[in-house]
Amino acid sequence: MHIPKVLPTRILGACLYGDGVLQLDTFHLTPQRWRILPWDAGLEIWLREKNEWTMQTVPPEVILVHASTRIRASAAIKEFVASLPLATREAVGRFSWRQLALLSLSRRSARFLDLLWNCPPLAWMLADAFARGIIPNAEVMNLASCKRAEIVRRLTGRSVPGQLGLLGKVVIKDGSLSELEALKTAMSRDQVPWVLRHAQSVPLTNLEPLLSSGAFLASRFTRFEAEAQQSPHALRIAMALARDCVAMAGELGIADGQRIVMQAGSVAALRKLHDAWQGRFLAECKHAEGPPGKRPPLPVEPVRAPIDGDRFQGRGPGPEAERIQPQPGPAEVHYPPPPFPGSDAIQPITSRAELRREGAEMRHCVGSYHSRVLSGECYIYRVLSPTRATLELRLGKTKRIGQIKGYANRKVSDITRASIRAWFKGCLVDLLHK
Repeated sequence: MHIPKVLPTRILGACLYGDGVLQLDTFHLTPQRWRILPWDAGLEIWLREKNEWTMQTVPPEVILVHASTRIRASAAIKEFVASLPLATREAVGRFSWRQLALLSLSRRSARFLDLLWNCPPLAWMLADAFARGIIPNAEVMNLASCKRAEIVRRLTGRSVPGQLGLLGKVVIKDGSLSELEALKTAMSRDQVPWVLRHAQSVPLTNLEPLLSSGAFLASRFTRFEAEAQQSPHALRIAMALARDCVAMAGELGIADGQRIVMQAGSVAALRKLHDAWQGRFLAECKHAEGPPGKRPPLPVEPVRAPIDGDRFQGRGPGPEAERIQPQPGPAEVHYPPPPFPGSDAIQPITSRAELRREGAEMRHCVGSYHSRVLSGECYIYRVLSPTRATLELRLGKTKRIGQIKGYANRKVSDITRASIRAWFKGCLVDLLHK
């Protein structure tokens, strides 16, 4: 899921007049001056343009309620926020994005304030549509009085079973832009309410890795982890394991590899499958590298996929993958030039044979990243010092460090991680100076 990079309006100065009007000097691309009338005067918002004050329908993206609690907050902002009704402050205070839009709509409509208390995620989405100009002010007032299903249909353009149930389970942490985008994306996808139908609660921080899972969203392990309230980091690890399993299945010639991965009942089962296929894949790599006539024989036993052994003990092994036939050694394939040149300590891996050799030496599945490197999704480097490791650079609109793995997927030392970051930072500086 792509989160748009949007900068909030920065408050440069604030002044509170005797009649309760708050004046804000802000900067968002250009300097601006705003005036916000007090609650009793309608909380109208005015902008100074060409030496004239004009009333604005769409409010600026400023944070008032949270800012008033900071030690160094302006006394003018603190006094203005203190003049707002306590119930409104508490309802809006859980959000850091679209805060002024929520305040403005709460002042104009008691029905919207009720919606904000009873279904905060839906009111948040409605305020966002209002602030972006998608839904005009008059229609927002009418929608606030409608049934929730009708509001959802207007905001998402569809009516999917489970949408209202998902809204009731959503847990807002800090009301940030990333949480709002995750909520809107989840509500616009047909599969998400069904996948999360048995979850007791859905923290918005967990939605982002789920929404980035692609085809794995409907997998059994995704539903299991979502219901178990796993952290976003644990969910990202699960998705990485799933992608690695599918990649190894392709390298090993398993025809229904993705189906087997989708049937994994938990991350523990997925990890067992990953380890089993990784062992087979490393054996294939070593076999392909051996000299003709002296290559070790390949195992003849089929690779079993421990799909549900951890959850359904006593029911026998999980379904088997197809028997894998010995694969011929891969043809030599050279990769595109690396994004950054190597050094004595960090060297790019420029061919498929080198990639497989790196995986065999380090006892992990980087050898299955062939298609990702070839497509330009990432590039792999071998790290020789301070300690041995394998580095993945993620490529795209921005280059960034991906996975750093030691021998057998072990964690690398802090010294090695710091050395890699220093090298990467130097490469970026050199790129800017070219």
